[in-house]
Amino acid sequence: MFKKILLGLLIFFVVLLAAAALVPIIFKDDIKAALEKEIAAKVNAKVLYHSRQFGLTLFANFSYVTIKLGDFGVVNKACIEGDTLLKVNEYVHQGAPCSPCRCSGICRPYSCLLM
Repeated sequence: MFKKILLGLLIFFVVLLAAAALVPIIFKDDIKAALEKEIAAKVNAKVLYHSRQFGLTLFANFSYVTIKLGDFGVVNKACIEGDTLLKVNEYVHQGAPCSPCRCSGICRPYSCLLM
């Protein structure tokens, strides 16, 4: 009986790890589309990133979702038309999977970028 319970738990954890590894791969396009939709709804600027350098993982910082954007940049289209506000080689966001990203005062000086 103990061996059956142990085997069941082992199978459960193997399936759980496999699901955690496959979810970012299977749903990568859906997550990227949702990210682009949220950026377009929340930011009054052009947000640029290289689509081939988009990454998503659950293992880099376990229990948090890690999103990586390569060649990330923000170009203004409201206050100072066409001015590059931010240009970085790689942007990494780590956050809890169920909590929305919150702006913690960083956006206040650039309030014209928020809709």
